[in-house]
Amino acid sequence: MAYYVNNKFNIKLKYAKAKGIKMIRIIADSSLDRTKEMKEDENIEIIPFIIDMDGKEWIDNEEINMRSFMEEMGKAKNFKTACGSPHAFYTAMEEEGDVFGITITSKLSGSYNSAMVGKQIYEEENPGKKKVHIFDSLSASPGLTLIYLKIKQLREEGKAFEQIRSEVEAFIADMKTLFISVSLENLRKGGRLSNIKAFLAKTLQLVPIMGARNGYIEVFATVRGAENAFGKMVELMGEMRKNFSERIVAISHADNEKQALSLKKSIEEKLNAKKVYVFPMGALNTIYADRQGIIVSF
Repeated sequence: MAYYVNNKFNIKLKYAKAKGIKMIRIIADSSLDRTKEMKEDENIEIIPFIIDMDGKEWIDNEEINMRSFMEEMGKAKNFKTACGSPHAFYTAMEEEGDVFGITITSKLSGSYNSAMVGKQIYEEENPGKKKVHIFDSLSASPGLTLIYLKIKQLREEGKAFEQIRSEVEAFIADMKTLFISVSLENLRKGGRLSNIKAFLAKTLQLVPIMGARNGYIEVFATVRGAENAFGKMVELMGEMRKNFSERIVAISHADNEKQALSLKKSIEEKLNAKKVYVFPMGALNTIYADRQGIIVSF
């Protein structure tokens, strides 16, 4: 089965219908961060998270004012996040074409389960109408970006739905994610880190380099000082993956473009990565990475 891809969604839909060519659409929750160019290249359905900070709700979409959000984030004493409903995912599946969905790791959020319930309801009500598969990214932010790019690549190569599903699942299993939260305060507020650990890290100026292992957050190393931590991150990347010559790296940052670009340069020089993307995080990823936080997937 051939699949038609065009940068303009409406043209793609009209052409595909006229030619009888099967389309593959991509949907995702708002943990998917992308560059401006990626957003202009393809209009995909994003299911936003809702973030409650001290009783005020913020919808994680393109309309959110990130400057105001981060100012409120710094003042907030408590926050909680809510993923999109099964109905929201169901509605996104109703549009024309087969569907691949991407969600933040199921180990940290109910988004994957919500998408799966939406898929189950859609398939029960529309048996055999289309193919739908939801990918559990086992990651966040740039991890979803790399999965999105992988799906696009395979789709543009004309791969069949089942082949794309298989290759992307293998890609996810092999993908690595590391991150540095310069401030651990939001991890503490969100219940991802104890008060004692946060206090000791702040007092001793220790910066943990964390990462995803099977979708769970783990500490891979602890370094004194942020600059040393980013150097150690590149070192860990080299240990975790020996050859970057054909590897795309994605870096997302929470209001820390300068450090992200410095990290990009270091990765290009020391690891010889094929391509390195840098882009800002949306609200959901910012709330956990915290101001100045950086996430790298490769």
